[in-house]
Amino acid sequence: MKRFILISITAIVMLAFSACRRVVVTSVDELTSKSWCAETLSGMKAQLIFDENTATLRIIGEEEISLSGRLSADPERFYITSVDNFKTYTFSYQVFYDKVKVIYNGAELVFYPCDTTQTPDEY
Repeated sequence: MKRFILISITAIVMLAFSACRRVVVTSVDELTSKSWCAETLSGMKAQLIFDENTATLRIIGEEEISLSGRLSADPERFYITSVDNFKTYTFSYQVFYDKVKVIYNGAELVFYPCDTTQTPDEY
């Protein structure tokens, strides 16, 4: 009887732990799995959209700036190689689940998840 109880407990413990899986999500996955929007106190708006191996950054202030191109990324930086002039722009970033801090040439902008069907005028 004791042997049956020991085997049963062992089987239950093994089943419980076999159902647990560790899912590793990298900062690159967190960054590229969402679309991001930002708005500054001065009224400038920005959108950062990822689609497979491409990225688009739109900034609307006094004038509109748009950068679109091929995306490559590592855990600390992402790179957009422009389809227009083939120049590569390097951005540092930090992901905090519900926001991402993007730094370019010392300028920092904090983005939040957004709906890509919205235009920057709508958020």
